[in-house]
Amino acid sequence: MPKSLNKADIAAIAGLVVVGIIALFGAWKVASRAPEPEDARALARVTRQVASLARETAVTANAILRNRVTQSYAKTHRDKLEQELADQAEKLEASFEPRLSRDADEVRALTAKLSTTLKSLKRHLSEPDGLKEVAEEAEALSIAVARLEPRP
Repeated sequence: MPKSLNKADIAAIAGLVVVGIIALFGAWKVASRAPEPEDARALARVTRQVASLARETAVTANAILRNRVTQSYAKTHRDKLEQELADQAEKLEASFEPRLSRDADEVRALTAKLSTTLKSLKRHLSEPDGLKEVAEEAEALSIAVARLEPRP
């Protein structure tokens, strides 16, 4: 035979339900809040990484041009660079502090240009003139991006 609930048991259950609802509402409120803008350190990390990927693109293009790597290695490495750049571009989708928004926009634009340069590398894997152009573009992009690195 089931035990009947007394007033204290009912009050305890009601209290737990109310606490549960409050906790769920609090979690929803926190989760629905807009994320805080990223700071200078976050932009600096992404900027350094994009500049590094640009330098690595230039090094790779020059290595291919001088026949220092195989075509298979070149294709695989180019794909890896492209994936890493996509990861950095995703990080740049975040909002940054207002004082950093102009620099963040410029880094986004240069990241898009580097993506195009990597696509050119794919097209010019066996064309010396194209490889030289890719190397020059990538080196120029690495310098331009590095200049935008904020100093926290």
